Amino acid sequence: MGFFEKKELDNFFWLCIITTKAISLVVNMKITTKGHYGLHAMIELARKEGQGPVMIREIARRHGLSEKYLEQIMRLLRQAGMVESSRGARGGFWLKKPAREIKVLEIVQALERESEPALTDRRSRKGVSRRCAVLELWQEAEAAARASWSARTLADLAMRQQSLDQVSGKLDYDI
Repeated sequence: MGFFEKKELDNFFWLCIITTKAISLVVNMKITTKGHYGLHAMIELARKEGQGPVMIREIARRHGLSEKYLEQIMRLLRQAGMVESSRGARGGFWLKKPAREIKVLEIVQALERESEPALTDRRSRKGVSRRCAVLELWQEAEAAARASWSARTLADLAMRQQSLDQVSGKLDYDI
């Protein structure tokens, strides 16, 4: 068979599949635009907390987003119980509970329901041991990401964005 025996090639093939799958899962862990824009919309609401409803039009214009797309995102956040809304000329959205009580992980989970961010694929592969160093590495990374999202609140993100805006000399922030 040349330089390698068939069994060695099979093992190498499976290692490549596992490694490729793990790398692809890391890339897929990226938060979608829905999650990204939703986090920015929530930061906007947190920054204007207590000032009344914030119109979708205002958020969409500030960030160069489609109002229709932002409406879909805000509908998901309302269904998740994170925001409330009112209609009319002075209508808009506001946080249902204080920003300091909303974990970033809650927002991500509400917006990424269909494609729950995950690094690991826990299905076993034929001929591959259940204990795998590569899989363990991705599981550790997944746990670290979830711990980070769980440790931070929406208020933390809003304060950080305020600091970044002051450092950059900008009054507004862009996505």
